[in-house]
Amino acid sequence: MLSLGLALAASAAWGGADFLGGRASRGMPALGVATVSKMFGTAGLALVCIVAGDLPSREEAGWAIGTGVFGGIGLVALYRALALGPMSLVAPLTACSGVVPVVVALASGDVPGPLTSTGLIVAFAGAVIVSRPPASEGPAGMSRAALVTSLVAAAGIGLGLTFLQRAAQAPGDATIGLALVAALVTMTLLVAISASRGGLARPPRALLPAVVGCGLLDVTANVLFAQASADGDAAAVAVLGSLYPLATVLMARVWLGERMSATQGAGVVAAMAGVAAIAAGA
Repeated sequence: MLSLGLALAASAAWGGADFLGGRASRGMPALGVATVSKMFGTAGLALVCIVAGDLPSREEAGWAIGTGVFGGIGLVALYRALALGPMSLVAPLTACSGVVPVVVALASGDVPGPLTSTGLIVAFAGAVIVSRPPASEGPAGMSRAALVTSLVAAAGIGLGLTFLQRAAQAPGDATIGLALVAALVTMTLLVAISASRGGLARPPRALLPAVVGCGLLDVTANVLFAQASADGDAAAVAVLGSLYPLATVLMARVWLGERMSATQGAGVVAAMAGVAAIAAGA
């Protein structure tokens, strides 16, 4: 049961990071937000890792490098997809990233019971529904390039989560250390891409708290998700960790007064029902 709580906490942290990142992206390029926030998050995680002396084993580090590579590719593809297509279509597609670790877990023989399986399906469907913003006026179209890039983003982020779970399940117990390795790889990739496009974008002073908070919440979520994966059912942890759109939407509702559509409201209810079923079946 503790692992389920950690997975939900990771989801809330990722949702908070997306909320702050979205706010910061209104005043500076999204790639700049991702890069600078990752730098702050990695620095904070490195400090904690040094104090705790949490060094990963060779096998943990190997899987964590894969996490950083695929996670970074997924992030870059996500920003590219958002530039090519409407968010109302890109967001739900990329939210399907949670399917990848679930499929891998099932293929590895990690098959949950009937009640838990039903909860996983319902909760994940609710998260995908919530991630779709209210429809704008007129039909939204999506080019083939935007579709392909969105799917690449979903696959990259999903593989990143899969590798993170494998790192957490590898011999060793350096959850913070393996998260640091993954963060360093992703940060290096983002910095290289930003440099190739003219250098890092400096966040305005007013946006600095949001950028820093985004980075710290993101790495915190990685640590929580890794710990949940080390202790609990991989499929359940993967789905619960993918509920971050709920946190983002609810934060926007509370702090910004943004209204949810009826469809999003139904998605929240479905996700909560799914979580209850997963907890009952645990």
